[in-house]
Amino acid sequence: MGSKILKHLRSLRFALVLISYLIITSLVVTLIPQNQETGYYLEYFPRFLGRIILALHFHRFYRSLAFLLPALLFTLNLGLCSITGFIRRIRADRKRILGSDLIHLGILILVVAGSLTLFLRKEGLVMLEPGEKIEIEGEFSLRLLSFEHLKYEDGRPKAWISRVEVEFPDGRTSTSSIEVNKPLKIGSTEILQYSYQEEHHLKLLDPHGSSHLIETGTGYRENGRAIVFAGLVEEQGEARALIISRKEQGEPEEERFLLKKGDPFGGYTIEEVLTSSQSGLYLVQDPGFGMVVASVILIFLGLVLVFYRRISVKD
Repeated sequence: MGSKILKHLRSLRFALVLISYLIITSLVVTLIPQNQETGYYLEYFPRFLGRIILALHFHRFYRSLAFLLPALLFTLNLGLCSITGFIRRIRADRKRILGSDLIHLGILILVVAGSLTLFLRKEGLVMLEPGEKIEIEGEFSLRLLSFEHLKYEDGRPKAWISRVEVEFPDGRTSTSSIEVNKPLKIGSTEILQYSYQEEHHLKLLDPHGSSHLIETGTGYRENGRAIVFAGLVEEQGEARALIISRKEQGEPEEERFLLKKGDPFGGYTIEEVLTSSQSGLYLVQDPGFGMVVASVILIFLGLVLVFYRRISVKD
């Protein structure tokens, strides 16, 4: 009984059934947005079809049993075929290793790498100002030294460049530049230049000589009015603070003021208009990446051996 099950598991027919299933279902789920809320599928698909998608877990297909079980069985089938064939050939000729063995091994490693990526991959966006530092799970720390936003003469973005310092637990440090399409690779972590944003602050000086810092969208109340710092406006090549004064009761009333450093406003003086740039760095940790590279090399070598053997046989 056990030998029959084993024979069935490593049969070519079983492999073809699994491959056909995986190809067809993978093509189908390309038409279904993944990882959305349940209500999305009931709203954007016919209700009956939406229920089928949810029942079959096609909305999270690559983490569902409908994908994982056939993929596991295919891996088992490929592994059994590879081991059995390899042992048989070694017994027949100890010096003979076929390209197909390397191809099968490469595919097995690729499947394992894909599983690691599926379940252990981590990614996220961090926004850093120059001088700020983050810890990457004890592997290293990353400090943003500087950020440049270069523009063409017509104002179009030309480049975003983050200059960073990497410090390792043993005290070693290194500096690197990260640009769009020029990521920084540290072990299994890849750091990409993803975005940037500017934050504006207004520094006010009160009559007693104390400074107050307010962010964009915030402010204070004075004499029944809400005073809000709405951001910066370029006027005559100079950045000016846009202040909006709104009446809180009665008929709506709004006044706008463009103020520069040194201008008085409502008992305060504009002490300084500050702009800080934040670099958006996207961090990706993929433990399966190295195994993917190894599997591609093995598959390539296997194809070379297959090609070479066919030429040798013809000659």
